[in-house]
Amino acid sequence: MKNETMDSLILRGDLNGTLRGVFGRLLEELERKKPAVRVPHPQNQMRMQPDMHFHWAPEVFVQLSGFTRFRFPGEAWRLMPGETAIVPRGVPHGEKVYPWHGPFHNLVLACEKREIGPLLIYHLAGEVRPRFPGGLEYGRLSVPRLQRLWAYLDDFVEVFHSSSPRRVPAARALLQSWLLGVLSVFDEHPQLEADEPFKVSQVRQLVMTRLADSSLSVRKLAAQIRCTPDYLSHLFCESAGMTLTSFINEQRLIQAKGLLETSAMNISEVAWAVGYQDEGYFTRLFRKATGQAPREYRKQARR
Repeated sequence: MKNETMDSLILRGDLNGTLRGVFGRLLEELERKKPAVRVPHPQNQMRMQPDMHFHWAPEVFVQLSGFTRFRFPGEAWRLMPGETAIVPRGVPHGEKVYPWHGPFHNLVLACEKREIGPLLIYHLAGEVRPRFPGGLEYGRLSVPRLQRLWAYLDDFVEVFHSSSPRRVPAARALLQSWLLGVLSVFDEHPQLEADEPFKVSQVRQLVMTRLADSSLSVRKLAAQIRCTPDYLSHLFCESAGMTLTSFINEQRLIQAKGLLETSAMNISEVAWAVGYQDEGYFTRLFRKATGQAPREYRKQARR
């Protein structure tokens, strides 16, 4: 994937078109040869690390220009133009971005879990302040088969780091299946289903990367995106149909459920990982929302 092609795609001003072009080209490369795909080792999953965050589902980064310096537990590397990174579910990571032979740009795809169903979240990122990335354009789609589609990435990560003699063709087949699925989604949805104000998209992204911050608040988020708390609260509620505080609590609850279902973390660690420093307070909130204490929920989920 050449930088000139990437630049022309960005200049279209059509985020869905840009994604179709970039991922279509990645699929072509995959069919011709082994593409430049980097995958960190899945370790320290669902564990908080200083200045890092993690997500419940894999994230995909495609570097368009400039480069990204990624840090993971036990490793660090640069993602260069034309390379793709797939960050496994639950792997803590931090990013610093750098212009190089032009401005920094990358594309990011993620899956946001909601009680009403999963959302495909994607954005074009730029360097919004020195060394820090931020969204320049955002998109989201409600796709019923999204969790099944993202399961291909879980399988891809497992195979990618396996010692199987069939590792390379198996990983290629899984990645091809995921890419074809993503491209079919964008073919079916050439335009955004439900566009939303830019600041609402910004704050969604910030919430998803800062759930472990116990001081996360409407006031803090408003300061970060340069507006008043009252304006942000009104805008988010009008667009999303729920208050920003309710959205934060919903995402913390979803993250907590995932950790209780899939990790060996104790209840205090789960509470801390989703932004609650007091285990008793977390337990009361969890029981109020689900009708079960966290330990009861874990036992039932694992049965």
